Amino acid sequence: MTIKAVKKSQDFVVTPPLFMLPTRKEASLRIMFIGKSQLPTDRETLFWMNVKAIPPTDEKNTQKNTLQLALQNRIKLFYRPTNLPVQAGKARDMLRFKYEGKQLRVINPSPYYLTVTGIRVQGAKLPNAFVPPKSDVTVSSPVTLAGEITYQTINDYGATTARQKGTMQ
Repeated sequence: MTIKAVKKSQDFVVTPPLFMLPTRKEASLRIMFIGKSQLPTDRETLFWMNVKAIPPTDEKNTQKNTLQLALQNRIKLFYRPTNLPVQAGKARDMLRFKYEGKQLRVINPSPYYLTVTGIRVQGAKLPNAFVPPKSDVTVSSPVTLAGEITYQTINDYGATTARQKGTMQ
């Protein structure tokens, strides 16, 4: 999957912006939309939130050689407008597929981002697809595609949905 360069957004504030997290403890972040820009009201909007974890330094080991790693987690943050015409759980049923030689076009007419996994055509497994709302993506295959397609999606809770048959366009 290729991730395009994304410009920084000033539309959200995260509090607290910096905090200390003791070992085996957890903390909550509050994400507030302060909306300086107009977001679409007919579909979800995707943002990426970067969270950095910087380990503490041990003052006893300042003379020793140590390796410390700062980690950055990249989290998908979806802005979902109220009153979308379709329930999020029904969006996967709206997916359409179209064979184009050795490629499969995955068409998402819904207002939701969809992660399509476990795509299979006649037993052959194809790469996963992350499909923006009201858009499509193309998935490559080593062989010419034909026949029945089955797939799964990842729901709002991160769980894989039941396998279902795809509708061809």
